[in-house]
Amino acid sequence: MDDSTLIKRNPKLMATRLDQEVVMMDLDTGTYFNLNETGTRIWDLLGQSPLTVAAIAAILTQEYEVDPATCKEETARFVADLVRQRILVSA
Repeated sequence: MDDSTLIKRNPKLMATRLDQEVVMMDLDTGTYFNLNETGTRIWDLLGQSPLTVAAIAAILTQEYEVDPATCKEETARFVADLVRQRILVSA
């Protein structure tokens, strides 16, 4: 996966918001997941349409006080982890 890969929510997950976090369940495996505040923001950003990792990082850089290069690197790592867990999928 690179910066230009489109990412979207896994449509097989049921999700609900609890306070500032999202809790979800994989309907195929029965596995539960939860996302922290930043992960929830990424989940929310992907609610309308797929985005690239670069686009997600650009939005987060504007919203949080973080160095753009650091944000891009950490976002790519986090999104890759969510893809491995099947929370997010390639569009």
